[in-house]
Amino acid sequence: MGEELSNEDCKSNLSVLNDTLYVCNNDTVPEILIQQNLNVILVYSALFVVAAVGNLTVFISLFRSRHRKSRISLMIRHLAIADLIVTFIMIPIEVST
Repeated sequence: MGEELSNEDCKSNLSVLNDTLYVCNNDTVPEILIQQNLNVILVYSALFVVAAVGNLTVFISLFRSRHRKSRISLMIRHLAIADLIVTFIMIPIEVST
């Protein structure tokens, strides 16, 4: 899987070239990958919360409004529904992969 490098090569950088992973030691790569995965999960979680709260607020406020139904409010309602579908289906799929 990986090719061990000397200490001098490890000090310079950790790189991936032509599908070959050059590894300095066995502890470095898993820690880096774990940190990157944790960052991705945190960003997607924040996006999930913001998108869910924002779009649910818009959808509920449009649903409760008693004023005349306009084309714009219908378009905004459909956009909120589409965003909620992305929020509740696509973001969890992205996090799980």
